[in-house]
Amino acid sequence: MGQSLIALAARVCAMPLRLLRQRVERLLQDPDAPWQEMPDQPGELHALSVALEKLVAQSRERQRLSRDMLARLEAVLEYAQVGVAFSRLSHFELVSRHYCLIFGVEQADVIGKPTRVMYASEEAYEALSARARPAFMQFGAFEGELELVRANGAPFWAHMRGRAVVPGNLAAGTIWIIEDVTQAREQRERLTWTANHDALTGLANRLAFEGLLGQANALAGQTEFSALFIDLDRFKAINDSAGHAAGDALLKGVAECLMACVRQSDTVARLGGDEFAVLLPRCPATIAMAIAEKVRKAVEGFALLWEGQHHTVGASIGVVHVNGQYATSAEVLRAADTACYAAKHAGRNQVVAHGAALVPMSVPLPEPVSTVEPLPHAELS
Repeated sequence: MGQSLIALAARVCAMPLRLLRQRVERLLQDPDAPWQEMPDQPGELHALSVALEKLVAQSRERQRLSRDMLARLEAVLEYAQVGVAFSRLSHFELVSRHYCLIFGVEQADVIGKPTRVMYASEEAYEALSARARPAFMQFGAFEGELELVRANGAPFWAHMRGRAVVPGNLAAGTIWIIEDVTQAREQRERLTWTANHDALTGLANRLAFEGLLGQANALAGQTEFSALFIDLDRFKAINDSAGHAAGDALLKGVAECLMACVRQSDTVARLGGDEFAVLLPRCPATIAMAIAEKVRKAVEGFALLWEGQHHTVGASIGVVHVNGQYATSAEVLRAADTACYAAKHAGRNQVVAHGAALVPMSVPLPEPVSTVEPLPHAELS
C-alpha cells in the first residue's frame, strides 16, 4: 500500500513536467503554435515554465524582426537599379532582379552557382581574385572595372564594388554592387580618341604628337630618336582650284601614303592644314633619312583623280636626329621646321637634315617596312 501511494505521488508530480515537455515538443514542430499556459505550479517547475514562456516570446520577436529585415532586403534586391549579389565561399547566395537583367539569367539559375560563371575564362577569374583579395584583406573593400560575360557569352564592361561582410574575413561573405558601364566606357574611349586624333585623316593630332615627342625627348639621352616635319608642296593651289572637298580627299590620300612608309613603332601625325610629322623612336639618322626619302617619293607618286583631273603634290621634308641635345620638345620641332624650310628654299620636294646641307639620297631603304594603323588612344594619351 505504501509503495502504491509513492508511485501515485510520483505520477502526479511528473504530470506537469510531462505537459511542459509536450508543449516544448509542439513548439519545436511548429514554431508558430500558441504557447499554452501551465497551471500554477509551486517551486522550480513554475519558474521553469515562466522562463520558457519568456524564451518563446523573445524567440518569436527575433523571428519577426528577421522577417521584417528579410522583407526589406528583398525590396532592395527587387527595386535596386544596380546589380547586387551576395556571395560566400565563391558561390552566390543572393542576387537582385537587376543583376539578373544585366547577366540575362533567372535567380534560380544563379543561387548556389560558383561566382566563376561571371568571367570569360579561368584566367580572368584568377586575375580578379589576385586584384581583389589584397584589397579585401587590407581595406575590407574592392573597386574596379573589368570585363565580364552575360549568360549568352556576350562580353561587357562592369564597374564592380565589393565589400566584405566582416572585414578581413572573406569566409563570412561578400556583397557586390555591379553596374554595366559598357556604353559609358565606349563614350569615354571615343572622347579620348577624338582628343588625340585628327578627325579628317585619323592620324594622331598635334596635341598627341607633341605629348609623345616630349616623352621621347625626355629620354633621348639614353634612347635616340628622329623626327620628320613634312609640308606639302602646291597643296594650296589644288585646294583653291578644285575645292575644299578635293583638298580633304588629297590629305587623306597623303596620310595613307605616309602610313605605308613607316615602321610599326612610328607615329604619323597631322599637325594642321597640310603639315604632317613623323616620330621615329630608336631611329638613327641614316635610317631616318631613308624613311624620309621613301615618304617623299610616295607623296610625289600619289595622284588624286577628281572630276576628271589628276592632282599631285610634293613633300618638303625636314629631318632632325635627337640624342639629348635639345632641352625641350619645342626645340626639336623648331629644328625640324627649320630643316623643312630649307627644303622649301632649295626648290621644294626635297629632304633636308637639320644642321646639314642638302643630303644626297643614296642611302639604302631599311627592310622590312610595314603598314600600320593609327595608334590607339591608349598609346597617345
